[in-house]
Amino acid sequence: MVVVQVTPEQVMTSREHEQTLNVWLAGLLRERGLNARPEVMHTGIGRIDVEVRIGPAIIAVEAEHGQTAAKRNEAIGDADRRLEQKLAHCAVAVCYPDNTDQESLPDAQFLWAVRDGISDTTNWTAGSLDQLISVIRLTPAQLGNPDYAAAALSNSLDEAVAASAIRKNACWPKPLTCPPPR
Repeated sequence: MVVVQVTPEQVMTSREHEQTLNVWLAGLLRERGLNARPEVMHTGIGRIDVEVRIGPAIIAVEAEHGQTAAKRNEAIGDADRRLEQKLAHCAVAVCYPDNTDQESLPDAQFLWAVRDGISDTTNWTAGSLDQLISVIRLTPAQLGNPDYAAAALSNSLDEAVAASAIRKNACWPKPLTCPPPR
């Protein structure tokens, strides 16, 4: 039997690991064109695990490490609190798979549920990072505000043009922008 000595400094708590996962997730979201920032503190109110801005819409991604019923409930509770605190227009509760690390995160199978602050119904969906990103991108369009829908459409078009330009090494005009809200 081999015994490995581990110092207290080497042990990462579950909470610290979750914050690290949030930083890595925000980085992956940025790599895929989203305006995402990890661990955004709002003085005196709370902290959003990952804040995503799409036009005027703010989406709070509230994540937990683990996919048990208890972890899903924690993610939903945090997401709902961000809406009650008016820190976001909508929220996505996310559960990372157990044993997720930086290497496995891009290929992980996440669980998520979109929260709008109106419905108490929770429908969990399992899927890849790219599927989660699609849900986040489409969330503003589901808020019922035409400015949010236009911002989401503009963002999607900008990303499609940018991806096409990269693939074809072509030059494109400036990204499309939505007219300012009235």
